[in-house]
Amino acid sequence: MTINIFIENDILFLDYSPEYNYNWVRNNFEIEKEINIKNIFYFNKADLYEKELTYNSDENTYIFVLGVLDSERKYFIITGKKLGIPYDIYFDKTIEIKNSYFIGARRVAVFKIISKVLTDNLIIGVDDNADINIKIFDRMIKKLPNQYEIEMYVKMRTYNIIKDELDKIKDATESYEDYMNKKYSKKDILLDDSIKIKEKSKFEFLRDKLNNMLLNKESYNETSWQNNIFDIIKIIFPKYLYVLREAPVSDYYNKKKRKIDFLLVDFCGNIDIIEIKKPYNNQILRNSKYRDNFIPAKDLSGTVMQIEKYLFHLCKSGIRGERKLNDFFHKHINSDLCIKIINPSGIIIMGKDDDIKECQMNDFELIKRKYKSIIDIITYDDLLRRLEQLIIKYSN
Repeated sequence: MTINIFIENDILFLDYSPEYNYNWVRNNFEIEKEINIKNIFYFNKADLYEKELTYNSDENTYIFVLGVLDSERKYFIITGKKLGIPYDIYFDKTIEIKNSYFIGARRVAVFKIISKVLTDNLIIGVDDNADINIKIFDRMIKKLPNQYEIEMYVKMRTYNIIKDELDKIKDATESYEDYMNKKYSKKDILLDDSIKIKEKSKFEFLRDKLNNMLLNKESYNETSWQNNIFDIIKIIFPKYLYVLREAPVSDYYNKKKRKIDFLLVDFCGNIDIIEIKKPYNNQILRNSKYRDNFIPAKDLSGTVMQIEKYLFHLCKSGIRGERKLNDFFHKHINSDLCIKIINPSGIIIMGKDDDIKECQMNDFELIKRKYKSIIDIITYDDLLRRLEQLIIKYSN
């Protein structure tokens, strides 16, 4: 059996050459209304195309109309009836439609397998209007189960059902798992290339924006700087959905009502504290040593202390504190999330580590690790490095 799919005169044709008896097609049309080719393609006599074409076919072949253009002349429509399935398949007319899109390994009917999980017609295309991009579809069908795999699976299931009742049986589980491990040892289906390009462009834009901000930091006031950094943070750390400003917390020891400058709220309603400081020189470590050690500068020590106090007050506030925070949250943000105070942590973004001397770097790393369990200290150079790594990730 030889099959070839081609396009001419805006029609999608299937060229079929029988392996043995050429006349079986016409003979069957005399008896049956429909013929099927290897249980993959189904045609009736009206699908047989006998007009002249420029396509160079062999003498003993049949040409069938497989698909026609839709009313907008964008997609070739292959009716489900011609594939033995309940849904129609649409192919963008710019796609090079291959035999392998219909006939899988060991002559598996690709669309019969796919149709078992479909609920409507399937549009295969090259843009966002399609149900699935052709590049993803191309990779996906290579992973569909073939007939051999299905047979092995049936043997494995049979073995697992009767293994406790019979001794004279072959262990089918091991052979099935060996086969599946070999089949899926190749690279899995990953993000579509178009999505990777968009992600890469996004992180390149953020990197360039942050670099520009650092070069022109004097042109930003504190609020404007924080707003721009928040935009970057929410993309680098996508678990955070909202930022709450001046969130209330009670200081029961001093009997005061305090306000936390910025609370981050993640997709589960959990909260963390963030402090963002504009980068200035000598903000991280003191230049002078204390007992042969470089210690945190006043700005860093003060910010750490401030966050530790807020974390302490949040945890002490309990259920009553959660209620107040939820009232405040729902007053300012339209969301059905419920805020929870569950072991919150802090984030400090400040300074540039390229201002830190090489002899200071080990001490700075010790300071960061000391607070790691409760506070993540991130420099603006750290943010740039993270963006660069994300760009590299989506470049591969």
